[in-house]
Amino acid sequence: MKKLFPILIGLGLTGFSAMSQAENLLQVYQQARVSNPDLRKSAADRDAAFEKINEARSPLLPQLGLGADYTYTSGFRDAKDQNSDVTSGSLQLTQVLFDMSKWRALTLQEKNAGIQDVTYQTDQQTLILNTATAYFKVLAAIDTLSYTE
Repeated sequence: MKKLFPILIGLGLTGFSAMSQAENLLQVYQQARVSNPDLRKSAADRDAAFEKINEARSPLLPQLGLGADYTYTSGFRDAKDQNSDVTSGSLQLTQVLFDMSKWRALTLQEKNAGIQDVTYQTDQQTLILNTATAYFKVLAAIDTLSYTE
């Protein structure tokens, strides 16, 4: 039984390494980075937080409004024809000079994006650590298996 257990582990690890087809630690990490759902979620959260900075900045930028109106009137008034066409348009540009609440919202969003970036970097470091630990355990198991044979 003691000899059978390392053989089973070795066969399982051989199947794992053949399935992943990675030869070194860097390739294993690159595969883990692409396929790890936690890291991908963290990257998406980070990207969304940085996009929200643009949303928080937009009220501080000039706002442009465009309007158009067309009116047609036809009728009789005291035996005199009254026809009129009225066309109007408007273009409005506004700029907020200073609104502290909007500046605070922008600052808050920038800090939130920084937090999300640090969270992403932490998740990357965790993935690197977990990948390296698993990789070296596999190498140790392969060495143990080859030593027992």
